[in-house]
Amino acid sequence: ALNPVLPGDGFAAGTAAQAGYAALVPLLGAAALLLAPPTPARGGGLRLALDVVIGLASLLTVAWFFAFGPVWLDAPAATPAKALATLRGLGDVGLLVVVLVVGLRLGQRPWPAPLGALALGIAAFVVGDTLAVLRWLDGRPDAGVLAELAWVGGFLGIAAAGMLGREGTDTDPERGLDLEAAGEEPAWRIFLPYPVALALLSLTIWQELTHDLGRYGAWVLVGSATVVALV
Repeated sequence: ALNPVLPGDGFAAGTAAQAGYAALVPLLGAAALLLAPPTPARGGGLRLALDVVIGLASLLTVAWFFAFGPVWLDAPAATPAKALATLRGLGDVGLLVVVLVVGLRLGQRPWPAPLGALALGIAAFVVGDTLAVLRWLDGRPDAGVLAELAWVGGFLGIAAAGMLGREGTDTDPERGLDLEAAGEEPAWRIFLPYPVALALLSLTIWQELTHDLGRYGAWVLVGSATVVALV
């Protein structure tokens, strides 16, 4: 059900593929959240909320420029197929936001190995979907092959998360999911929301230098201004 389909493959084939993937998205997100129970956020709940909104706004803007905009304004597919592709893309953005939330909720606690494996699996799924959108847009077979490989990596990440979690519960319930506080919060975790915001600002600069705004690139300026205001 995860195989990417082209517009020429028919709406029924696309619907089946999107429905199969849609069922996987909330399960992966719930698994990630369950592996990292919340603790008091550094700086309070307001900072956590702002960090999440910064990441979400940045991801949605970048996704609009590279995927949603081309799908809706350039792709020759029918509107229902475009809606399914957009729903799938929004699911990927949601999964990335879940990983961001989990990382911020860990605070001073070390990153548990099962959660790390699951996060890598989620990242692989997102890469696979991005490449599948490229194939869907212009029929690139190379993107389809790479998407398949990325999805295989995603399933391996899920399997590794299950194995690591089981190893921790077979002997010591706390070993596999060590969530105790361990010193100061790592600096990389403090700046977790900002790499994607930096990518968005870099995209804005690139657009200004090349004057490549296109029909949907102007929204990148709006998204960048919003993210800067939030920061």
